[in-house]
Amino acid sequence: MFAMTKIQGLTNAAGEIPVLLSRTSTDSGGEIWEFEAYGIPLSTFHDAVEKLESALDVAIVTADTGSDGRKILLTVVPHPGPWPSVLPLDKFKLPEKNSVVALGENRGQSVYNDFSVVPHLLITGQSGSGKSVFLKTIMLQFLFKQQWLVCLVDYKRGADYGRSWESRCALITDDESLLELLQAVKTEMERRLDLLHETDCPNIDVYNAKHAASPRIAVCFDEVAEALEKSSGMSKEDKERKEQISYLLGSLARLGRAAGIHLLLATQRGSAEVLSGQIRSNVQAICGIANENLSILTLGTADAHKRIPKFSARGRFLREDGTMFQSYYCTFEESDFPQK
Repeated sequence: MFAMTKIQGLTNAAGEIPVLLSRTSTDSGGEIWEFEAYGIPLSTFHDAVEKLESALDVAIVTADTGSDGRKILLTVVPHPGPWPSVLPLDKFKLPEKNSVVALGENRGQSVYNDFSVVPHLLITGQSGSGKSVFLKTIMLQFLFKQQWLVCLVDYKRGADYGRSWESRCALITDDESLLELLQAVKTEMERRLDLLHETDCPNIDVYNAKHAASPRIAVCFDEVAEALEKSSGMSKEDKERKEQISYLLGSLARLGRAAGIHLLLATQRGSAEVLSGQIRSNVQAICGIANENLSILTLGTADAHKRIPKFSARGRFLREDGTMFQSYYCTFEESDFPQK
């Protein structure tokens, strides 16, 4: 039985504070600390992360509720020092599974996303927060390791990407071309769903293990608001095109996971006028440097605004599950790309 350790600064209405019940080692060198929370909500633990790290001399990787809903589980590692300003991506240590990409690190612990489980991502942040670089790093893994089909939607005409990207991605720069692309992707999604039904396969991974492989498809937006936002001076035809684009994105967001169709939506704006409820409810949100309003629109809380320093944390992001990480970075030179 572990000796109980009290944490100062977190109390419930009766003045009770969390009590440490147990510590369990993890395979990655950290520990899971289980606390009796006495009714103190998980959000209060998230708000107090920095104070807890300082008091306990550890780095908190994740904070979650226990299986009974009354305990709090903190995954911690020995304090690794300050966050890195740049975290190079080692392309030779990428995940083996086709659907998994490396996002970055949380205090030395790798953070991944398995697109077979979490199929779509919404990445928000103010200008200069590192969204485009983060998006590039994810896309590079799609191309280099997983050999996905990648469609890049960038109304800046691909100015931040260059010819190396254009030769490997379908580059979309206007509404009309985007609508044609989304219609084609939806048709492909429906074809794949029919195949899954006919072959009694629950998802694209099971199908690919038994039949000719169908590569996953990623439609990646560098500023999705440009494709969805309507203005007062816009023609009726243009508004209808925007509505069709939004409808198709909603359909892909709802049905794409099993068929291996994925959306990555980067934006500085997270308002309901830009992203419909159908889209928002089917993506996992990740927020970088943000003001209070953008953080709340993205995560439902002001945590990104509170926890990510405004001027010294380019490339740092907070997932809606409370996991903060420094995103990986690479040079995006020709040697980074898969050879044809």
